[in-house]
Amino acid sequence: MAITIPTKTDSPEHIPASAVLTGIDPATGKTIGTVAITPEERIPEIVARSRKAQQKWAALPFAERSKVLTALRTVVVKRAGEIAETVSRGMGKPLVEALADDVGLVLDEFDEYIQHGAEYLADEPVEVPAKFGTGKRALIRHVP
Repeated sequence: MAITIPTKTDSPEHIPASAVLTGIDPATGKTIGTVAITPEERIPEIVARSRKAQQKWAALPFAERSKVLTALRTVVVKRAGEIAETVSRGMGKPLVEALADDVGLVLDEFDEYIQHGAEYLADEPVEVPAKFGTGKRALIRHVP
């Protein structure tokens, strides 16, 4: 997707308050749509909200996170055609390629994390060399 944005050399007074990103279909050159650019002053508030959401996500046991991933995977399956169409138009690639490669890859990743995420997040014991003392234990803990 081609993006039209102001450059760093543009002075702020020349950037309209309603600046937008314009998506262009590279295959046809036609505009797909536009999206408003988020004003810079909103970024700290957006980051703060994101951090709060991540903390809530991290507090969930993996079984609950897996349920959320499964529900999201279901939405992607139901909307696979729409998603593939958007990817196809935005990247100029054939629809079947967008469906098989892009949407298919996302579904494969969902399956991987739904099935094996608990294993990936499990504590990993690490051997502690005797020179650091007997009876020492260590582990790698993955904290989302």
